[in-house]
Amino acid sequence: MCDEPVVLALSEPTQKSLAQIKEIFGETPVVLTRDTSWFAWDEDPQIVVSSVVRQAGYQLQGIPHTYFDRDYEWYAGLVNDDGSLSPIAP
Repeated sequence: MCDEPVVLALSEPTQKSLAQIKEIFGETPVVLTRDTSWFAWDEDPQIVVSSVVRQAGYQLQGIPHTYFDRDYEWYAGLVNDDGSLSPIAP
């Protein structure tokens, strides 16, 4: 996806705003999100990236004393003219 316009959806966009973004870019942007409920999809999206990230709490001196794992699942779609999304298969 090099040289492709990308929309990183960290908050819920409207279909209208996605359609406007596509119009402004003059190309079809790719939307990346972790929340599929924010969008109207033409079909059910599949997970394109799934990972577990370990994060630790530590002080400047010493080794980490606590850690926790977070599961991340990312979905991707192409913006249609009406602002809905067509999923990108993994």
